[in-house]
Amino acid sequence: QVAAAVGTLPPPVRDALGSRLTAWGARVWSFDSPQALRIALDALPPDQRQADLIVTDLHLPGGSGFDVIALVRRRFGSLPALVVTGDTTPADVVRLSDLNAKLLHKPFRTEELHAAISELLGR
Repeated sequence: QVAAAVGTLPPPVRDALGSRLTAWGARVWSFDSPQALRIALDALPPDQRQADLIVTDLHLPGGSGFDVIALVRRRFGSLPALVVTGDTTPADVVRLSDLNAKLLHKPFRTEELHAAISELLGR
């Protein structure tokens, strides 16, 4: 079973993505802001691992997908990250590549999402 931290996507996207991941057998934790994610991570016992995968949008209110990746990786180490977005700059693409994060452009098909997650998890 995969545990996915769905970091701060817009509510309709977050809900749909969370439902899809749950249907595929994942346990999903989702957050409505980078601040809520930070609070949840800080509340975990030091040795507790809660995530196998990060899924986030790039552009977020009160932060960015870069912030989400940094927060989760700081807590759990170098987890695979999937960034879904409809808007990137060349600099964003380079930075995501430097972070070894996979980029999936919105809108995307369910099959593309599944393939991206499978690739990230080495399945």
